[in-house]
Amino acid sequence: MQVLSPRSYVTGAFDLLFLVLLERVYDRLKTVPDWWVKYVIDYTDKLFSDPKLRELVENSYKPDCWEDLFEYFDEYSLLKLVTDKKINARKHFKSEIEIFDGLMIIRNDWAHRGRYDNKWGDDGALERDWALIACNDLYDAAEFLNRDDIANQIFTLIMKMEHDWISRDVKLRPYNELIAYLDEHVMKKVCESDLPIDNEIRQRVLRARNDLFTHAKNSEYVIDFFWNAVKNKTDIYFELKEHELTTFEDICARFAVFSQDDSN
Repeated sequence: MQVLSPRSYVTGAFDLLFLVLLERVYDRLKTVPDWWVKYVIDYTDKLFSDPKLRELVENSYKPDCWEDLFEYFDEYSLLKLVTDKKINARKHFKSEIEIFDGLMIIRNDWAHRGRYDNKWGDDGALERDWALIACNDLYDAAEFLNRDDIANQIFTLIMKMEHDWISRDVKLRPYNELIAYLDEHVMKKVCESDLPIDNEIRQRVLRARNDLFTHAKNSEYVIDFFWNAVKNKTDIYFELKEHELTTFEDICARFAVFSQDDSN
């Protein structure tokens, strides 16, 4: 089981939030006359140094939807546009600007590995603290933008990050105990439930349960199984929630610290 670097978790959270930011920026700025040309002229000469792209701009090219912005922006250029008061002072609320300013600080720390003000230097613990705070700020931004779906995914990433750091230093429980925990809290309840769960959903849970019992040979396999199930939230999640059954997401916090019970 590979444990990612703290910066990698922030990358993942930013990737989740980035498309939400694109959509919000497009919705806000599309009402500004010639905003696309103004942005190109004032801020992105290097971005549009490609003659073909420059020709598009000179011919009054304008994105038709927010998805069209994806190939032109990265986190820095997008946040630079959002936080520039010349263009956006009237198009964003003060609370939005504060959120975006905070995201720009996170982005700069991420890009420069904390070298500004030597925020964490070679101190791995400080970098982990920064990553946790940064991911929580990204979570708050997703909630502020009314995207609970993205916020939930970032929360899952945070729990995975904390679990990975725990599992580096704490001896994991035997894989059969981890399987038993998942089985007791999620899978067995679905399989034995008398509720009218969609049969296809039930069969998919049964197959997953059988695969886990058949193929798991170590604790890392079970942990990866759990986090992949959480990350790839599907219609199974919504079906189980509809019937008030426990889902993988519901036991995130408990499972994240499950491996350290023996040390308490």
